[in-house]
Formats: sequence, structure tokens, C-alpha cells
Amino acid sequence: MLEGLGELSATSLVRAIQGAKAMPLSRLLVALGIRHVGPVAARELAGAFHSYQALEAASLEELAGVAGVGPVIAASVVAYLSEDENRDRARRFETDGLSMVEPQVVSALPQTLAERAVVVTGSVEGYTRDGAEEAIVARVGPHRGRCRRRRTAWSSARRPARRGLKGSRSRDPDGAGG
Repeated sequence: MLEGLGELSATSLVRAIQGAKAMPLSRLLVALGIRHVGPVAARELAGAFHSYQALEAASLEELAGVAGVGPVIAASVVAYLSEDENRDRARRFETDGLSMVEPQVVSALPQTLAERAVVVTGSVEGYTRDGAEEAIVARVGPHRGRCRRRRTAWSSARRPARRGLKGSRSRDPDGAGG
């Protein structure tokens, strides 16, 4: 037992540490605090390269070619990965058993949002913000690298975003308004 902790607390702590070792690469990339790399860029990079080792081996051009990344984020990733301190940290993570890979999840859901860029504004009834993002990602389909996507806006009627609507309540493509 760990000093200062009861048996239940010590067990919970050990479970939390073991769970953190299975963290997907996309969450690790965000946790590392790489400049300009947020959850979206991290998910795209992890989907394109699948492992930290492959990410380290990627060229600036390969990184910049990932959808949603571009030259600024790619340069930031290259700068981070080239620092000795960060390389040493990655080796320690590997030694300590951190997985550093992105699990390949195949969604059984219909890929109704494939080839689309989806923007969520306001709130979506029945979903937390993270839950809405997960539902969208599950319907986008497997990562296909850089592609041109049609935009789709998804806004809740309960709290729609007001910015950019210029008096209109709906972005109905038929112009019916709302």
C-alpha cells in the first residue's frame, strides 16, 4: 500500500496510472502541449501517422500535407520533435509502457458525414460538446488524408450562434428561413 493512502485510494491511483498508459496518440499529442496542436490537429496527425515513431520520422512536407495541419502546425511539430529533451521524454514514455499509438476504430455507423467539414455552433440537444464531436467523428469515416470537403453547419435551435447569421435564423439552402 502507498503511504498516506488507504487501500481503496491506492488501488484507484494504480488503475488511473494504468489507464493513462493506454491513452490514444491523439490525446497524448494534446497533453504534450505542442504549440498550435489542439484536439483537431492532434486527431488528424494521429489518424495519418498512427504512431509517435511514425510522426517523428515524418518530414515537414508530409506533416503539412495532412488535412487540417498546414505549414504552421507542421513546423511547430517538427520543432518540438527535434528537441533533445522532448526525444528523451518520448523514450521514457515508451520505457514506462505508454502505448503512443492511435487505435484504429472502425465505426459501424453509416458514414453520413464523409467528405464533409462539420461545424457545431450552439448546443446540440442530447449531447455534451465532446459527445457531439464524437458523434460527428464516428460518422465522418476513416481518415483519407487531405481532401476538399463540403461544409455542413449543424446548429441547435435552442441556442443558435448569432455570429454571421445577419438576421436570418436558419441557413436553409432552399432559402425558406426559420
